[in-house]
Amino acid sequence: YKDKVEKQINKLRNKPDYDIVLVEFDKVDRNMRPLPIGKLRKTIVRDGDIFKYLLRNPHVGLGSCLMAHKRVFKEIGLFDVGLHTAEDQDWIYRASSRFKVALIDEPLARVVVSSDSISRQLFTKNSLRALDKLARIYPEFTKNHQKLINQAISRIHLRYARDLLWHRKIKEAHEEIRESLVNSFSSKAILLYLKSWVIRFLISKTSQTNKDNLS
Repeated sequence: YKDKVEKQINKLRNKPDYDIVLVEFDKVDRNMRPLPIGKLRKTIVRDGDIFKYLLRNPHVGLGSCLMAHKRVFKEIGLFDVGLHTAEDQDWIYRASSRFKVALIDEPLARVVVSSDSISRQLFTKNSLRALDKLARIYPEFTKNHQKLINQAISRIHLRYARDLLWHRKIKEAHEEIRESLVNSFSSKAILLYLKSWVIRFLISKTSQTNKDNLS
């Protein structure tokens, strides 16, 4: 939106102890129809140290909504182009571990979501690479947040498992569910595991029925 940059600059000026500012954004499909996707404020409950909030929802999108002081980029670097997805997650993990972040509670950007977007395919594992990278760069910080990080890793594996089940890749989904449980036990992982066996049974039954019909 036309006043996005101006409002972000003003926010940084009014909060001199903050170095990064995000904005809410609207998500639409290719036909510019609004999508019912939750607001950032539901994830980022308070401004300041937002790292813990990001871990609770490691798949939250930032869209084209970020503005930061030059000193932030000088200290933590730019986006990691080696990550084909999750570059924004990698960057905001590193940035929020060192700097305070503010959020403007007003949609000031519009993001078009495509069903075949690379970020929505089977590449959510890049989020794990982002957390691994954080541990290598800031080991002490990571150690102090290990429980939350393990829970985030568990959620990432679980989401990847759902993607695999959607594509009927049962065996691979089971591996991801096990990885999820290794990092953090959750009833959602157990339920998804049971659901995967139901899906496997239905696929097997359908396949057998088709064979019977052919014979």
